[in-house]
Amino acid sequence: MKNIFCCLSVICVMLVAAVGHAQEPEQVDVEKEPKSEEHYRTEGVTVMLPADWKPFSYLNESGERDGFLLDLWAKWAEKNNIDVRLEFSNASEALESLKNGEVDILGGVAYSGDQSEVMNYSDALHSASSFLAIKEKGPIDCSNALSKGNIGFVGDANVVRLVDGKYPETKRTFFPDEKSAIAAFLGGRVDGVGVGYAYLLRDGQGQGKSDELTICRTLFYEEVYAGTQKVETELLELINEGLSEIPAEELKQIEDQWFISAEVPKVDWKKAVLPAAGALIFVLLAVIMWQRRRP
Repeated sequence: MKNIFCCLSVICVMLVAAVGHAQEPEQVDVEKEPKSEEHYRTEGVTVMLPADWKPFSYLNESGERDGFLLDLWAKWAEKNNIDVRLEFSNASEALESLKNGEVDILGGVAYSGDQSEVMNYSDALHSASSFLAIKEKGPIDCSNALSKGNIGFVGDANVVRLVDGKYPETKRTFFPDEKSAIAAFLGGRVDGVGVGYAYLLRDGQGQGKSDELTICRTLFYEEVYAGTQKVETELLELINEGLSEIPAEELKQIEDQWFISAEVPKVDWKKAVLPAAGALIFVLLAVIMWQRRRP
């Protein structure tokens, strides 16, 4: 009897284990296969753009979607004969949608080391530089502007992230766009400003104050990319090849509609070179005097 009872117990345990195993989904570690270029050419692509990143993608005064990225992806679709479906979201939701495969492409993102672990970046869609500018006879100079001055920045999400990351100790005031930031700077409400040089030059000249300004340094060199899932290598190639299909003159027309043509800041060579030359002469004189004093 005891042996029968033991056998029945073992059988029951085995049955429970078998049922439990059957209820658990089988874990299969299979790497996702990338979709082919032909798939995207046939089915089109879903591109998610930022919901509020002026002038790249935003709601205009008429309540309509507008911006550089919308025009760029429309041109990309036209030149490559691929259907593009646009969606809009904030950065965190967009990344989740890409991870889940709900969208094929993030159509406008700034580079992030964290995001590079989960997605590949295309060639740059747009690039621009932001410069730190102060007044020549203002309360701060280039050496202490970021530690003692109140600096005006354009307050889009990417600039805020860059400022927080690179200049956490800087006192800063954020503005909705370059024009209002520069107006605050020229009007004396902030001590300096971090914007594109071409915008600063335009508004400075407009108020007759361009000669009062000093360009200290480049604060940011920003590039905008498209992003795809890591596995979708053929899609990444399709994006880059498609960008190269847009003629340079047509791309420039789109950029000129949304951005002022880039300019290189004028450098005051006397201010830049004379201090360095003076220091070099001082070192040479010190070496000569030391040599003469040697026995």
